[in-house]
Amino acid sequence: MDTQFGKRLAHARAARNLTQRELAEVVGITWSQISRYEAGKAKPRLAVLMKLAEVLGVDADQLSGDQAEEEGREITLNLTGREEARIEEFANANGLSFDEAVNQIIAAGLKTRLEGNLDMLAQLEEDVPGAYEKLVELLKKQ
Repeated sequence: MDTQFGKRLAHARAARNLTQRELAEVVGITWSQISRYEAGKAKPRLAVLMKLAEVLGVDADQLSGDQAEEEGREITLNLTGREEARIEEFANANGLSFDEAVNQIIAAGLKTRLEGNLDMLAQLEEDVPGAYEKLVELLKKQ
């Protein structure tokens, strides 16, 4: 979620002609929390973000600023020298860039973890419907 989340939330709320109190009531949180979001002092949990997007009739990625499919999202990993070397070996053996190798390893690891923990998979699907399908599609592309 980027630093402009509060502005996008306020804009989307205004476009629906909702007060902070009205939006908060529908979403099931306090109006002061909406105020904190719009002021940039707090960011919502995923489940709240999804509910805000649903109520406001906007895409959650658009609202949060996370345009992962189009733009990607930068993350930072603290790797040991050994871990980095093993990823480089994997990348070279598979004709991938280092970043592509990291993406493939993370996606495959997440898929394996989700398949081994049905409760986690159910929670993911509840919070982000279709997320598992998107992950599987991502792995097919790689």
